[in-house]
Amino acid sequence: MFSENIKRISLIFISAIIAILITEGLLRLGEWGFYYFQERQNKSQIFQKNSNINRAKKKDIVILCIGESTTALGRQHSWPSQLQRILNYTQDKKVFHVINKGVPATNTNRIVEELPSYIIKYKPDFVLAMVGINDGYLDSNSILVYEEFAMYFESVSKEPLSDLSRLMSFLSHSRTYGLVRWINEGMKVRLLGKTEDMKISSEVRENGSKNKLSIYGLRNPNITHLYHKTIKNLNKMIDLTSIKGVNFIFVQYPLRKLDFLRKSIERDVFYISNYENFLKLLKQYSYEDIFTDSFANNFGHATAFGNRVIAENVARHLLQILKSRE
Repeated sequence: MFSENIKRISLIFISAIIAILITEGLLRLGEWGFYYFQERQNKSQIFQKNSNINRAKKKDIVILCIGESTTALGRQHSWPSQLQRILNYTQDKKVFHVINKGVPATNTNRIVEELPSYIIKYKPDFVLAMVGINDGYLDSNSILVYEEFAMYFESVSKEPLSDLSRLMSFLSHSRTYGLVRWINEGMKVRLLGKTEDMKISSEVRENGSKNKLSIYGLRNPNITHLYHKTIKNLNKMIDLTSIKGVNFIFVQYPLRKLDFLRKSIERDVFYISNYENFLKLLKQYSYEDIFTDSFANNFGHATAFGNRVIAENVARHLLQILKSRE
């Protein structure tokens, strides 16, 4: 009887492992397919057969868009794709090539890591960044927070962490774990009506008093401050582009103001706000006409129409910037 139970448990365990491996394989295949078609579309914009950017025309302008799923998703209906069409249809003095390097479910840590290679590969004139929405999204037990703690600990102790660190690192690269985590967080939002990063953080002032007014995380509609890691990464992005002589522009998310972003940036850069446009839009159209979900509480991934509004707004500001430099 005991041996039969062992066999059943072993069979269940092996079946679970096989199911996880199949799921992981399918998710990675789907991820590969997404990036393959994204890169294929990017290459169709500006690459010749030798894979070098055709810069023979001095009027050609390359724009690199970086961000998360709000930038990546939509293919021909994403805001970067619509931005290229709008820029090229509304004027004939320049030829615009817009590269979409948005990555679903990423954060500013990884965007900063990839940005130098993007700049080398695409040689952009402008970098448009709609970034930060995923930073600090998970709770205090999350992989993201653990990774930051681990990096800090190792920098201080100069010694590697335990096997737990390696396990957490492995899970952070697992697509299956990410899927389970995403489903779990989605259930929390639907059942509890809130996300884990909607919390009040205590700040200790120089005189020792505490202030509980600061609210972090871009998924919070009442945000007043950005996470320290986000601030560091945003400024790093500007440094990486300025070294290469590339113009950097922050494109703010729908229904998020610019004030807390401006006070977090150390350099003088351009900002494009979508806040007022979407406030007006929601008075004229239903929420479902503009957004497909509500992952950021009071806004979500934009529909083709919502992305067009972003693209039109970005195009208008970008053309104004270019005109002021002529």
